[in-house]
Amino acid sequence: MQQFKVAPDKLSTFKRILIRRTIIMMLIMGCFCLLAGSFIFKEDMAAGDLNPLFIFVPLMIVLLGVSMNKNVKKLRKTAETYTLTITEEIISREQAGLPTLFIKRNEIRKISRTSTGNLLVTGPGMLLYIEIPSQIDNYTELYEILNSIKPVKQVSYNEGLLVAVITILSGLATLGIFAGPNKVIIAICGTVISVIMCFFIYLILSGKYGDEKTKKKVWIYMIAAISYIIITINKLLE
Repeated sequence: MQQFKVAPDKLSTFKRILIRRTIIMMLIMGCFCLLAGSFIFKEDMAAGDLNPLFIFVPLMIVLLGVSMNKNVKKLRKTAETYTLTITEEIISREQAGLPTLFIKRNEIRKISRTSTGNLLVTGPGMLLYIEIPSQIDNYTELYEILNSIKPVKQVSYNEGLLVAVITILSGLATLGIFAGPNKVIIAICGTVISVIMCFFIYLILSGKYGDEKTKKKVWIYMIAAISYIIITINKLLE
């Protein structure tokens, strides 16, 4: 068994990258929530009633600010505890406050190196991958080990692209459910967000994403998925 951690002299750089990425994703989701809110309260605004956005917008800003502050503090600890473990059977990534990710060596589809030097170990599903920062200690040794498992391919895209695409797609689908101009758009958006959430639930229940603690909280994701399905059906029946 071999373990790799972030190099101490590069830890501050790794923290900044994680924090910047998280803030960008939260701002994107916040914008989508505000847009969805404006469509939800559109009829009240048109009727001349007290504009609910006067309450909704400040509330969203406060919640976003509190959430960002909490996540930034959490990410500092998360960065310090990054641990990559390679055994004869699996490759796993552990970080405090995050589900443990692991991929069986015989299920690895590809290993890539991005333009920033980060390494991506991709498993059987599109959403199941382990990102290894370029700030990892003993980078050359790790690269050689991974290359012996499966040839490492150089790619030009940024490692955060997939996460960004999924986040934006989820936001657009949510917006489409509430503000879709017709039932076809609403049905498509409802299907997209439901498939994304159901696939995420499948990864957790199949043990391919997270640990036992994550499995115990899977009911939260199930409720969210069911809620999206019910909202979509109600919108289609209106």
